[in-house]
Amino acid sequence: MNIKNRWFVLLAFLGVAALVACNEQGKPEKHGPIIIGDTATIVTEANPSNLQDIVKDLHPDIPASVPHTDTPQQVKAAIVDTSKPIANANKQQVQSPLVPETGLHANFAAIGFAIPGINIKTTKPKDFSKATGATFQLLDANLNGKTISITKGNILKVSQRYQTIIVLKNNLGTLPLETLNYLSDWAELKGAKGTYAITGINGKLETADFNLSSLQRAISKSARKHHISKSLERQWLNSVRNTRANKKTINTVMRYISWKLDAKDDKGKAISYQVRLDLPTPAFSEEE
Repeated sequence: MNIKNRWFVLLAFLGVAALVACNEQGKPEKHGPIIIGDTATIVTEANPSNLQDIVKDLHPDIPASVPHTDTPQQVKAAIVDTSKPIANANKQQVQSPLVPETGLHANFAAIGFAIPGINIKTTKPKDFSKATGATFQLLDANLNGKTISITKGNILKVSQRYQTIIVLKNNLGTLPLETLNYLSDWAELKGAKGTYAITGINGKLETADFNLSSLQRAISKSARKHHISKSLERQWLNSVRNTRANKKTINTVMRYISWKLDAKDDKGKAISYQVRLDLPTPAFSEEE
């Protein structure tokens, strides 16, 4: 047998051997029938080696929660005694009501101003030491014979002016026409030793100039302000067509009076104050 044939026989032998080995490995292994109660074929709790898990359990490190308990200070702060008023609660939002008082008194930093013997309303308390003006409300419209008293300071001049409005009054009722107003010029009052008489308001008062057209415009504006019906508005407009025959219908009423106080402070510097007194004026009303 030559060398070539020997190699062929050797390769054939190796191929057959490899084929036989593969067949032997691919054959299923026979274990026989399953026998009840045979611990070799049944996995039970008595055989813990077969119950082991190959996957490792994860155990995260979670800290235990600490129960929250209020400290004595927190518990004490949470308890509110509602039977007692809260101090300083909404102190800045509370406004003092208007309170009546006898006599007008305004004690400014450099000047003291007073009108004795009248009934007024003003807001209390009021810090006149830092103010340069003040407004009061007169409860009765009687200023006849009243005087102004300068209670302190170096007064140089006291001046006065007033404002009037037109008020209609007839069988329809009362209708104030605030847009028809007149503001007088400042007029110096005469006085001595800190006393000045209130004059110039007892006689005929100055009034705004108007004609039929401006009067009816003022009536329409006042009707809208007081939510008057169109029917009643037309009656008011018709009532003033003949102004000469209705002089009693058109009245001039003083709305407020003001005083200007020219003075010098302790350092000789010129300073001025103003005091306004609002008078009671007729309000809108309908005759029943």
